[in-house]
Amino acid sequence: MATCISKNLRSRKSSQRALSGAHAYGRHHSRDEKPSLPYFVGSEICATVHRPPHPPDEHAFWLTSELHAELDTLHPLVLCLKYQPTSGSVGRGKIKLKVLEDINTGDSHTCQVVKVRVLTADRSTQVARQDYVAKFYDPLYWNFDQWNTDYFRGADSQYAHEVEAYNHLQPLQGHLVPRFHGAFSADIPLPKGNACRAVRFILVEHVSGQPLSKLDTREYSSRQCQALMRAIINADRAIRQHDVIHGDMSPRNVMLERPMPQGRNEPKIRIIDFDSSTCGYLSEVGHISSGASGRRSPESRDRTVELWSHENSEDILIAFKLWIEAWDWNVWLQSRYRV
Repeated sequence: MATCISKNLRSRKSSQRALSGAHAYGRHHSRDEKPSLPYFVGSEICATVHRPPHPPDEHAFWLTSELHAELDTLHPLVLCLKYQPTSGSVGRGKIKLKVLEDINTGDSHTCQVVKVRVLTADRSTQVARQDYVAKFYDPLYWNFDQWNTDYFRGADSQYAHEVEAYNHLQPLQGHLVPRFHGAFSADIPLPKGNACRAVRFILVEHVSGQPLSKLDTREYSSRQCQALMRAIINADRAIRQHDVIHGDMSPRNVMLERPMPQGRNEPKIRIIDFDSSTCGYLSEVGHISSGASGRRSPESRDRTVELWSHENSEDILIAFKLWIEAWDWNVWLQSRYRV
């Protein structure tokens, strides 16, 4: 396949920081660093439309004994070439994009996220020549010190689950979640430039604003914080109504699109990052149902209170602690959702 990054990695400035070998193999071979990140500003990436296989039931995978031994003896790049992404199906449509801005990249990241501009795109891809967010599921830059994790099946799982979630959430795209613009496979050149390795990625709408994790909660009143949390709960309810459990609801995955309103208006938010999501479970166990028209019924208010109470959402509420510490959460929750 001819798809590849068109700017050879060797053309990068020598002053750019190489990635340290802090992984298991790297502790014993300190001079064998991982290749520098290929998703740098200015790089141009060619890719082909791809459809992932059906996502696995699991989200985390334990190491096999074979892979456990290989982590100490084989370089992560060698392992990436041995444990290629699951095949799925490759389409004919091709695109070429240019990295404009780093959003969240680096070693020990499970995904590499950048802002890109599509330079060319086959008509069949239905991708416009504009700016997007590209999310690369590249296991090479996972934290190889997480001993019990199979990084390669983990990256496959994240990719397949996120694509499936966006397909379920089509009615919410552009409103409560970003618009999804397709799944792709890029061939990333090896350091010597004579071969490539496959990396899957998606394109989604570039959402303006900031994640809550980058905002100072001290700048917002209790009323504003309550309005924000109600918007998050309502978005979560809508997502579950489409048979998707987000799986990682936290401030870093909630984008505030515009300044917080001063009055009673609900703030404009988008929920992002569905790589830990689960689709289909809620209808399977009967927590949501469809009427005669096929439209799923909204989640009951009692169910919302149950799911978001301290007793059942402790991890989520710890993540949002700075946003909710000024009032009694359970009392407020019941006053807003119990009738």
